[in-house]
Amino acid sequence: MNKNRRFVTVFALGLPLLLSACSFSLYNGTDEGTFETKNVNVYRSNTGVDKEIQLRFYSSTPNVPYIGVAQYVKEFFNSDVSKYHLGSYSRFTRSSGAYFAFDTSSDTFTCFAPTVFENHPDYLTSNQVVPIGNASGSVTGLKTYTIDLTSYAIDVYEGKTDVYVPLTLLSDFMGSTGQYNISYNGEGIYIIDYARLTETVRNDAYYPNYHDTYLEKDRPSDLANYAFNELCLNFDKNRGITNHLLLGEDNLRGIGLKTSIERFYPKLKEKLLAPDLDDYRLGLGLLFLLLDDGGHTAVVSAPYSLFASGHVLKEEFKEEIEAEPEFKDIYDRYETRYQENLKKARAVYAKRKEVFSLNETELKRGTYYRFNHASKTAYVGFDSFKLDFAAWDEYYKSKDNNLIPLTTDSYAFIRNCFYMAKDQGVENVILDLSVNGGGTLGALFAIHGLVNKGIATWNDINVVEGTKRDLEMPIDINLDGNYDQSDIDEASKFDFNIAVLTSNYSFSCANAFPFRASESGIKIVGQRSGGGSCSVALASTADGALYCKSSASTIVDKQGNSVDAGKEVDFEIGDFSNPEAYDIDGFFDYTTIADYLSSLE
Repeated sequence: MNKNRRFVTVFALGLPLLLSACSFSLYNGTDEGTFETKNVNVYRSNTGVDKEIQLRFYSSTPNVPYIGVAQYVKEFFNSDVSKYHLGSYSRFTRSSGAYFAFDTSSDTFTCFAPTVFENHPDYLTSNQVVPIGNASGSVTGLKTYTIDLTSYAIDVYEGKTDVYVPLTLLSDFMGSTGQYNISYNGEGIYIIDYARLTETVRNDAYYPNYHDTYLEKDRPSDLANYAFNELCLNFDKNRGITNHLLLGEDNLRGIGLKTSIERFYPKLKEKLLAPDLDDYRLGLGLLFLLLDDGGHTAVVSAPYSLFASGHVLKEEFKEEIEAEPEFKDIYDRYETRYQENLKKARAVYAKRKEVFSLNETELKRGTYYRFNHASKTAYVGFDSFKLDFAAWDEYYKSKDNNLIPLTTDSYAFIRNCFYMAKDQGVENVILDLSVNGGGTLGALFAIHGLVNKGIATWNDINVVEGTKRDLEMPIDINLDGNYDQSDIDEASKFDFNIAVLTSNYSFSCANAFPFRASESGIKIVGQRSGGGSCSVALASTADGALYCKSSASTIVDKQGNSVDAGKEVDFEIGDFSNPEAYDIDGFFDYTTIADYLSSLE
């Protein structure tokens, strides 16, 4: 440590008031450390410069941006915090009782209920009305969480009226689990709402020239070391429970990412600390192959990905990967697993397209509805969980049925299919998630309410907060803007025998939904779902490379067990054991599932 001490503290659902407001105390010490200040532009969306704020750069890490904790909340949350200070300890508390505290003597960081602290006022969904009512239920197990920053060579500094912390560190823990991030690219600060502009962020068109600052020069050593340490901290201390990592979950949970890299991948660490940007790009790309957990964790910024469009390895990386055994082993293991999963998905996708003669519109939208009169069975397929926040907001302003987003919203689509099925005399409905890769939790809530008599249920554990949430949410089934008995009555009209069809490809929301459905008495058929047990958080390295990862919020069943291993089926159909000839014809045979459902009566 390089500083001289002076001794003079998902869509995030609110928790009840936890602490009384902390008192304010002027700081007794003077600024610690030598630093320079720099005024930088803040960019929001694609509207250009939003404002200008001041950052600090300390002499021991002259390229790492620091910001005051209270300043951060003021600038990016548009609110104030209560500040308590005693000696080297400083605590910053919001009215909810959530707080962040830092001790500048021991360089420790303590947080309490960070998901309450983080509700950004300008996050996408904040002011939009959707068919999901307020949650009720219980939140248990809340605890404080303390991190020793010295293990990651990270300093925090005391100021006259604030505590100064690396900007990236605050963004990792205050950034919303709804995928909201404050990123610094070496020149300016960018407010990135991943939920609003997912595709344009992935294509690096969210901001013109966002990466140019780092793509044109070498990496200074202080920034390279900090970026490595802070990235490791975020995965070690701010991540949920998964079981699919190529690195090995036991390694990450046991010795941590930093030690795992140092012990098992020394060549990779050299790349991650390299001054040359091309070396770093290779290292970061390989690291995220090790951290791949099935689809939630990946580099988002295209310059830092190993792959071009179509999952083609970029030419500039091929030779070095082939030449270094450590790198080739990482790549080969990842690619083997990727191709196996892709082959399963393509087989199911092709069979479904063939059986149901899906047209181009259905393929593009990722939705279809088919009805078989003889078996009185309907298939309702949707390839992702989508909630069209803006469209629902417009609908509720006017209650114009023409504005119900039937083609862009999963809940609206399935609800409409249920009415069609009722009119056609359908007895069995199969919700086809066989090629569904996940999506928005809000859509999952709404669809579960549709099949659970108007009430969605939810259970998760936050590994940072220590909390388990057991929640219920009313769903507006009749779309009148109210949540009452009429919604329960409306949902009761859909008295079908329902089955959820899953495959090994069903991931994330498509993995969580079968657990919710099963707890509602619905049968799960097909093959075990593919996993994915966390909400997704957007983050960035200190270099400005955007990435997404499994957040600290882990989806569990009612008993508190992680859903990451996938949902076992009640009725197995097909066989993926022979990769040369997957036996999945029964997935899309009306009578196969209809006969099974009839046998239960």
